[in-house]
Amino acid sequence: MSIKLFTDSSADISVKMAEDMGISVIPLYISFDGERYYKEHIDMSSEEFYDMLSKPNAMPKTSCPPIADFISAFEKELKKGNDIVCVCISSKLSSSYQIAVNAGEILSDSYDNKVLVIDSMGATGSQALLLLEIAKMTEDGLSLEDIEKKANELKRTSGVYFTLDDLGFLQRGGRIGKASALLGTILNIKPILKVEDGEVVPVGKIRGRKKAVEEVLRQFDCDITDKENYSICALKFRQDKNAEDFAEYLDADNVINIYLGAAIGCHTGPTPVGVAYIKKYKKS
Repeated sequence: MSIKLFTDSSADISVKMAEDMGISVIPLYISFDGERYYKEHIDMSSEEFYDMLSKPNAMPKTSCPPIADFISAFEKELKKGNDIVCVCISSKLSSSYQIAVNAGEILSDSYDNKVLVIDSMGATGSQALLLLEIAKMTEDGLSLEDIEKKANELKRTSGVYFTLDDLGFLQRGGRIGKASALLGTILNIKPILKVEDGEVVPVGKIRGRKKAVEEVLRQFDCDITDKENYSICALKFRQDKNAEDFAEYLDADNVINIYLGAAIGCHTGPTPVGVAYIKKYKKS
């Protein structure tokens, strides 16, 4: 018996990383017109999503994977005799977690193997980092019970700081008012945002992109003074040339890059940069 890892696509792990690590990704759905829905990374690539996002008045929406998608994917592994660990986006940001839980409960009537669904209390980079730490736990042969305990401890050490240029997407998504978006754009004000306790919260605002990036890094440095004990990733959009060197600003070893996908892009547009972190798993 082995443990198979799953996540939803809001973790933003690359197709190659998923393949190399044997992680199965349940895609979110994307729609630009409310009628046609595309599976992220399957029916619509990140590049195609960004191209659509750049069109005038683009108002994309994401939709959770339906329960049938989770059941179908989980059942294939349960039939092989494997247990399952599925790491989902924060339950405060999406219903993906609850749908996965419901799928596991339905399948428990037919299979003795277990489905463990974990609320990451994060998104994008912090969700991905939790997933990667859990992968280390499975390599060490931890039981499902120990994985659940340690994952729930680690996720409370995670966080994401980010900033962005275009406030219009936040306004269209109902995150800020139209007047605030307009005034912020005119005054070149950049918000500093944090994913904390499963929610996106504002922690400041700065005039100018350069200063906003510096503030993101300052906040990160204030929170994480013992970087050697943390896994860290830089967050950016693949097309954002201004973000290409962001990882170099992080004073830490082995920083990985995570390219933001549709789950974040629908609400922020194509300009966020940031940093995500989580405490490293250490075998007891």
